[in-house]
Amino acid sequence: MTSASDRFAAIGAGLGARRPLFSGVGLGAAAIVAIAMVAVRSPEVLTAIEADGAGVTPASGEPGSPLAPSASAAAPVAPKRTLATPDEIDAADTPQKLAALADAFPEDPAVLKRMAVSHAGQGDHSGAIRAVRKLVRISSAAASDEAVHQVVLRAANGSPEVMELAFELMSEGMGTVGGDLLYTIVTTDKMGKLPRERAEKLLGTEKVRALATPALLVAIDLRGTKSGCEKKVLFPRARDVADARSLPYLTPLLATSGCGFLSTQDCLKCLGGRQDLREAISAIQGRERGAKPAASTSGSTPAKP
Repeated sequence: MTSASDRFAAIGAGLGARRPLFSGVGLGAAAIVAIAMVAVRSPEVLTAIEADGAGVTPASGEPGSPLAPSASAAAPVAPKRTLATPDEIDAADTPQKLAALADAFPEDPAVLKRMAVSHAGQGDHSGAIRAVRKLVRISSAAASDEAVHQVVLRAANGSPEVMELAFELMSEGMGTVGGDLLYTIVTTDKMGKLPRERAEKLLGTEKVRALATPALLVAIDLRGTKSGCEKKVLFPRARDVADARSLPYLTPLLATSGCGFLSTQDCLKCLGGRQDLREAISAIQGRERGAKPAASTSGSTPAKP
């Protein structure tokens, strides 16, 4: 029977027998390492390694270091201006200069307004209304500008093509102001028959009514109600929200004579004592003066400023 010491001795002998083999392997590996070192030391390889390592191995702050500023870094670029200066706008005193300014600042509301007014002044209402269309898309506040209103009203009184653009803009692209301008067209003699008829029709559409202010809606409804007695139901709305545009339809209703024998009788007895009518008129007049509406009392008079 073989003892444990005999087994260990056998294993040791086996390893000793394999020692020449391991020694041979070790010599081969050493030779490979030596060849690799010679290759690395060659000038071409060293140059390639040094070039590839530039910016990685140098100390911080040295040329090529990631923390050092790059020599090829571009200088910061100033943001491009989107608005013209007042001097630039004033200097655009010819159509050519104005066109060049519009090319340079196509989204500048001041430039677009200048273009619209300039085109209108030269009789180019097509160019004027197109400039306004772009202007109000960029700046909704521009729709409230009086100069813009004049451009639109002139276009509405122009050729059929220009008129179409103007009415489309007023009915869809100017918010509450569009309805106000349509009402202005309807109630002024300076406009032609065709634009007045077109504006009257548009004021009755749901599209325009949806954008109109409460004050304008009262004026439209009073205008469209021919019977004085039927206007009575509109007095509370007029008292609460109406403006001066409703007064021409309300003040004539105060008269209590004009019918019957010697025209001494009330033509609108259906309105009774007209207290609600007086309150509506007084409230409107108070708002127009920027004052608080008069109190709702019998025989009330317009509030003083």
